[in-house]
Amino acid sequence: MPAKELPIYADNWTISIDNSINSGQPYTPVNEKGVKTGVTNSERKPWTFNTDLKFRKGFLFGTFEPNIYVTVTNLFNIRNVVDVYASTGLPDRNATLASIDKNIFNAYTIGQPGYDVRRDIDRDGTVSQDEAYESYIAYYKDYLNDPTNWSAPRVVTVGLEFSF
Repeated sequence: MPAKELPIYADNWTISIDNSINSGQPYTPVNEKGVKTGVTNSERKPWTFNTDLKFRKGFLFGTFEPNIYVTVTNLFNIRNVVDVYASTGLPDRNATLASIDKNIFNAYTIGQPGYDVRRDIDRDGTVSQDEAYESYIAYYKDYLNDPTNWSAPRVVTVGLEFSF
């Protein structure tokens, strides 16, 4: 029985899956003042896991060989930790946050220097000591939440390649 020829749209497909698992890179622990507290490179960042996927369909038009492709990086949208604060080993918190004393904050009312409506959480015209502390902690957490400490999210790319 003769072999069947595939229709033109059914041949010249490529599918590739790239998977990587990496042990965490070393770092040197420090205290909240940045002074080394351990042996150099004695701690490790978390392991990372990533999967990329690529589909490619090739065509033939005379001497041109165009390829249509779809690439998906970070297929499972895993939020890998790629960097940490050396004082805690965490990507979103350093040791300074734990050492902030609530008693250093003052209360303010409207019209006083230091009053800021964004810190007046209950909108009563007074920033209490608790509100000043809580708003400072929230702002500091935003400051520490460095997006470069995390891997990139899933990205889908569609393109066209030409070979001739």
